[in-house]
Amino acid sequence: MPIDLDEVSQDDIDKEILRAGIIAEHDAINLYEQMASKAQDETVKKVMLDVAKEEKTHIGEFQTVLLSLDKEQERELEKGAEEVREMNEKQEYSSGTARSVLIASVITAGIVIVAYIGMSAIKKSS
Repeated sequence: MPIDLDEVSQDDIDKEILRAGIIAEHDAINLYEQMASKAQDETVKKVMLDVAKEEKTHIGEFQTVLLSLDKEQERELEKGAEEVREMNEKQEYSSGTARSVLIASVITAGIVIVAYIGMSAIKKSS
């Protein structure tokens, strides 16, 4: 157990129980997925992955109750999600900007080449 529940205040006990449950479910998912990756029998592999999937449902149940009890956790979870959305937007902008710079460079290079060819043609005709 990651925390001694006897040391937790009565105000926080339910939240800590749920957090411990979430940790246990994550551990179980990791265990079942590792065992599935090592399993030789397809049935064993399928059962392990199915059980791991059920553990993910349990995490959802625990987290739903936790967020109803801990509004700070709920706010911070949303704040984290917003930070990821902003990072993704910046990355999309950056890759879009990089594409625009590349396209502009190609166009500029094309103009320079056309101008060079044009200058060469003028020199030859002179």
